[in-house]
Amino acid sequence: MLLLPASLIDGQPSDQISILDRGLMYGDGLFETVRIVCSQPALWALHWQRLEAGLTRLNFSFNAEALQQSLLSDIERLLLVAQLTEATLKITITRGIGQRGYRYTADAPLTRIVTVFPATDVEALARTGIKVRLCSLRLARSEALAGLKHLNRMEQVIARNEWNDPDYYEGILNDTAGNMICGTMSNLFLVKERVLLTADVSGCGIAGTRRRWLLENANGLGLEARVGILNPEDLSSADEVFFCNALIGILPAVEVVDRTLPSRDISLRLREALLEAEYQ
Repeated sequence: MLLLPASLIDGQPSDQISILDRGLMYGDGLFETVRIVCSQPALWALHWQRLEAGLTRLNFSFNAEALQQSLLSDIERLLLVAQLTEATLKITITRGIGQRGYRYTADAPLTRIVTVFPATDVEALARTGIKVRLCSLRLARSEALAGLKHLNRMEQVIARNEWNDPDYYEGILNDTAGNMICGTMSNLFLVKERVLLTADVSGCGIAGTRRRWLLENANGLGLEARVGILNPEDLSSADEVFFCNALIGILPAVEVVDRTLPSRDISLRLREALLEAEYQ
């Protein structure tokens, strides 16, 4: 059994990359964080579609079919050697090795990194609910990068280190206009009268895979989903608030910016529906 974390770089066991890798030098790349259930990447199609779209949008040179097959092969090999059926997986794709300077070589081979970590367990938090604070950092708007899970995460690093109180699991990030966008590591949803409300991420924030799943499946679950502008004042009228990402699934909030939320019924029902989809 492998000691975790363990990784494959371009299909070979390794934990080192070149000092000239553009992912290291400039954050020139994308990543996906994937939940492994029953030895399979949960909701893989959503992860792959986002990764492929992001690489295309950033003008990476790649063969989509070959890259996806290489990634799936890497995942299978790592899980087999690590003897894991439940795990956390991170995929990192960089523009590969280059010379100093921002200009890249269009046809340089990509660097492909697949790393496996122990599974993330948040079942206790799902039962109790989480407490959430408001971050002072404001997300800058950038239509060129909005929605992408790119390697430049300094805003999230700064925001997450605004607090050390373990009672608070997540923090809400507003943009420079004062609109609520997301959590430091998750997408934010408000529930109002059986309507799911989440922020437009066309200017900043990440288009999360679980956010997409909720938007696409809300109607089938008897709910309506809307994307738009979320003001901090909307928290005062929300029936429920929850956060989602690939590892935590859906976590309901019991306290948000000093407001107690007594109801979690819809959030917990959505969590169970998502878990069912992940295990299919």
